[in-house]
Amino acid sequence: MTQISEEGQLVRLRAACEYLFGNSDESTKMRMYRMIDRDEIVARKFGTRWFIPREEIERIAGSSPDKE
Repeated sequence: MTQISEEGQLVRLRAACEYLFGNSDESTKMRMYRMIDRDEIVARKFGTRWFIPREEIERIAGSSPDKE
């Protein structure tokens, strides 16, 4: 599910994990959290949920060896 914001479309962290890495298990979500903590990926937190801009997902997907 995507959310629309002023910056454009935002994607929930789980959906971003599934798109980028093929699943959203706990280790994959932790991988995304580490990427956010290291400022490797831009993300926004609303309440307790993380969202990633669609442009950021496309940027990561373009440089990710995991994405076929």
